[in-house]
Amino acid sequence: MKVRLFLLVLLQFCLLSACKRDGAGGTNDSVARTGNTGGVSHGGPPPPRLVRDDGAFELTAVIEGVEANRRFVANLKLVAKQREEIEAKKKQFAALPEDSVEERAALESSIKDLEKALQSNDDVMKRTYGYSLSSNFLLIPLEADLFEVKEGVKGQTPVHEIRATSEYDRLQDLRNRYDVATRAGAEKSTLADTLATQLNKEFGFNIRSNYTLDIRKGALYR
Repeated sequence: MKVRLFLLVLLQFCLLSACKRDGAGGTNDSVARTGNTGGVSHGGPPPPRLVRDDGAFELTAVIEGVEANRRFVANLKLVAKQREEIEAKKKQFAALPEDSVEERAALESSIKDLEKALQSNDDVMKRTYGYSLSSNFLLIPLEADLFEVKEGVKGQTPVHEIRATSEYDRLQDLRNRYDVATRAGAEKSTLADTLATQLNKEFGFNIRSNYTLDIRKGALYR
């Protein structure tokens, strides 16, 4: 899964079963599947297809609301963690000697339980978002609020409101170019300073501060 976010996103972790009760896993209250995307952002509905350097992607869902987007990203992290745990336990199992019968049996049982939970969560994600672990995805913010974080506390008022994909792309582009310029060395310092000034002018973004991006509406592409 490729989530195109360079900013610190505040996540609210939850199990998929709990999210389902809240509406993120079992209803369409906050998720519009492909075909129901009118009026998604002030910049117009998201395009049904994206062609980028890393491939072509089809729109599969529009996720509306800050909480729904937080749950989605949290669920992505949950299934990613489950996959990592399964792989780690499989390596442990392979390293055990054949005569460690009890240890191998316990580990094998644990792996099966994790695989069952992962499959169940994957099924929920497929029904709700059209998401599958077997594919690459992009989550594109259509509307989002950018907040500065000071001493671990998020500001009450956003420093910038993103209301079109083009704004998010512009923010990404400026930030990426700034990173490239700073890595290039002293001869690029003037360019880095110019880009930092532009980030602050257009988005209220101070490169010395930390930020969180609260996604209000996100387009999920596969």
